[in-house]
Amino acid sequence: MIDSNDKLKNFFNNNYGMEDTSSYKNKSEIIEERIRLAKQRAKESESLDIHGYAIILEGLYDLARERTPEVLPQLEKVVERTDTFNYDIQKLSAIRDYIRDHIPPAEQENTRKQKIQYLKEGLEKLLDWDVEDYLYDLYKSIRSGKLIPLDFDFYLERVRFFTYLTGESLDWETKIWYAREEAAYDRLRSHIECLLSNPNGYMQHLKSGDLETFVRKSCKPIPS
Repeated sequence: MIDSNDKLKNFFNNNYGMEDTSSYKNKSEIIEERIRLAKQRAKESESLDIHGYAIILEGLYDLARERTPEVLPQLEKVVERTDTFNYDIQKLSAIRDYIRDHIPPAEQENTRKQKIQYLKEGLEKLLDWDVEDYLYDLYKSIRSGKLIPLDFDFYLERVRFFTYLTGESLDWETKIWYAREEAAYDRLRSHIECLLSNPNGYMQHLKSGDLETFVRKSCKPIPS
């Protein structure tokens, strides 16, 4: 027996050309096992990174199953290469944020098919060691203070404003550390957003050596 939700879904698919995702694999045993192990490790540890990894991975998985079940095979491969390191947590967060912010539910999205195809290709490119090395070096360089972004004062001011609102007292070194952390994540997120929305352009400019300019000025997701 077909329930009312199935009837409504079929109506939209048949009358508006929506893509029926029911035939796609909508779960991943690999990711579910990784989540289970992460939660187990979190119970046995006080490490914030381990707890953060479990939370972010589960949130990403739930969102991907709901919004983009077609890309679960590619997402599995990316997840398999991650662990409870801060960089990997931030990378998974950036993927989650991209899906959440740029791929609305199918019934609201005219360009969904193209976005899904780019997302698949972008996730595959994340497994390219040249891409991985570039992103890791960029993130670590900003977080360590080796590379200071031109807009670093913006992040520092944001930390100052946060401490003003909360009344929290932080020494100068701690403020610098928080500002570097936020700047590193934002730069990583902008690169991953660019890669997932325009994988061919991203790879082309990575090879030509002007990737930072491309990401900053030219790389924009398809409008929702």
